[in-house]
Amino acid sequence: MAQYSPQYEMNRYINHYFTSHACPPQETQAWFSTPYAMMNYCQQNRIGAILPERFLQAMGIAKGYCELEPPLRLPCYLVYKKDNPKYATIQVFVDYIRRVYHIKK
Repeated sequence: MAQYSPQYEMNRYINHYFTSHACPPQETQAWFSTPYAMMNYCQQNRIGAILPERFLQAMGIAKGYCELEPPLRLPCYLVYKKDNPKYATIQVFVDYIRRVYHIKK
């Protein structure tokens, strides 16, 4: 399996997913820092990776992948300074995301 480098938080989430669902650890054959690199490597080799479906669709990949069951759900954070000159624009974006994904404040 191609996977995020061990120092990345995504690596910890993926390992926790497999452990919590009593799956044997997956042998990592290649480490990468971006989903683009993982996707490219998987396309050139007989190897798999865990990548977001939205990412694959944005890259024009509509088939050739399987969905995880149960799905892997991850927390998402937007980090910014309150004194950022674009704070008002950021708030509009945050409010939109909260509405779309039904997230309460």
